[in-house]
Amino acid sequence: MPPLPRLSVFELTRRHGVARLAFNTPKQCNALTPKSYDEWLVALDYLAADTETRVLLLTGNGRFYSSGQALAPPPGVDFGDPIALKKWVVERVEVTKTVVDRIITFPKPIVVAANGPAMGFAVTSMALADAVYSVPDAHFSTPFMQLALCVEGCSSITFPERMGYAKANELLLLGKRFTAHEFERYGLVNEVVPADQLEATAMKAATQFADTHQDALLQSRELIMRQRRPRLLQQNRDEMDLLIQRMLSAEFFAAMMNFISRKQSTPASKL
Repeated sequence: MPPLPRLSVFELTRRHGVARLAFNTPKQCNALTPKSYDEWLVALDYLAADTETRVLLLTGNGRFYSSGQALAPPPGVDFGDPIALKKWVVERVEVTKTVVDRIITFPKPIVVAANGPAMGFAVTSMALADAVYSVPDAHFSTPFMQLALCVEGCSSITFPERMGYAKANELLLLGKRFTAHEFERYGLVNEVVPADQLEATAMKAATQFADTHQDALLQSRELIMRQRRPRLLQQNRDEMDLLIQRMLSAEFFAAMMNFISRKQSTPASKL
């Protein structure tokens, strides 16, 4: 395989079959920008084909796992030009959709080490991983309704499956913030461990995945995912189609402008 791809907003390393991919803009709370999604896709495509990688460990550098989508007007896009705006929205949502598709179809186990708070897409994408470990002071929220957006990352399936509809609605529709221990209780986090043990705990699980008999592991994992995967892929398409509509709505535009005006001093959003 060629050398690891050079990334600017992620840190990518690989050792003993485990690739560690870390959100790496800690000064911005690891907020997700268009470049984040582009590089995430590059990394997923590379690691899926990389014969030296058996497991992906996803984490964040710094205090946050990821504060979610960075909210800012798209550079160079004229909001007064509906054709240009729609083109930009459709292109960006397609990249996000592809990232989710690649996570769903990733041919190797994914382990998440939530080193701190996570919001929005950082939370929904975690629910697609094979195992998740968290520090005690992490918290998780998806305040999509506050911005007149919609559920995404297949969260309209994954969270009701794990939490039940009532609690999933608190998370997805009411924007309630959940603690790491609550996520552990609902089966969204495997184990909550002290911060100084997180990396070792997650790496131990990743190494166990990497060291087991690979044919047996991957064939069994395929059986687990075979019936579920088509449903997730279809739901991702449906969610992303609705997201395009929401991002082009007057309701979202007003909500985003209001959010930006209130958070001008904050470099990264809390979504």
